Amino acid sequence: MTHGSSSPRTTQAVILARGLGTRMRRETEGDSGGLSEEQRRAAASGAKGMMPLGARPFLDYVLSALADAGIRDVTLVVAPDHTQIEEHFARMHVPERVRVRFAVQSEPRGTADAVLSVRGAVSPVAGRRSPPAG
Repeated sequence: MTHGSSSPRTTQAVILARGLGTRMRRETEGDSGGLSEEQRRAAASGAKGMMPLGARPFLDYVLSALADAGIRDVTLVVAPDHTQIEEHFARMHVPERVRVRFAVQSEPRGTADAVLSVRGAVSPVAGRRSPPAG
């Protein structure tokens, strides 16, 4: 099967990074012998994407994989208090192969609400209909 060149290809991605980390925090309260001190701190903060794996946060690996797949623009949906994610990707370790933007989901009201929070940050793919606003 061949893919036609008329099919638009997206270069955008959305990562829902606002989760509360409830299960991770539960692990830190019990026997968390498998977690390093730095991982325990990440779990306690609720910023799951900043969980260190080796020398880098988990989200670094995700952004790298997206860049490998041709994605150029990534919007991270974050909580208002997840400033460490913004600090990391906007100031300390700005990715070179993808542009990272942030959309804030002010209240944890589920996945659909998180997706709605990126409406102004993500462009419709050419040739595809956008869902109705509102």
